Amino acid sequence: MWPAGSVAIAILAYGRGNTVLIEIETPAGRLEAVGELEQIGRTLYFRRAHIQGLHKGALGRAGLNAIGAEILREAEVDAVVIEGGARTTGAGPKRGRRPPPFRYPR
Repeated sequence: MWPAGSVAIAILAYGRGNTVLIEIETPAGRLEAVGELEQIGRTLYFRRAHIQGLHKGALGRAGLNAIGAEILREAEVDAVVIEGGARTTGAGPKRGRRPPPFRYPR
């Protein structure tokens, strides 16, 4: 896992409804994510998420876990659920499908 404090998260813009543009700075580089942010009870949901900025595999599981831990800390929630948006490009059976959700419990 990356050291504490090595991930910085900022909401850059708010859109219609609960749509947000988020910037995530990591030791591996910068990510941008857009999606719908909603808190239900002590769980924060980031739905229809589209993420860009690094090549596939750049973060690894340790990087993903560090981002999840930082979101938990900053949002002061018990769990974060990230649900990807439907894929709109590419060929084959993955087009139009949503990836499985990531869940980060405290």
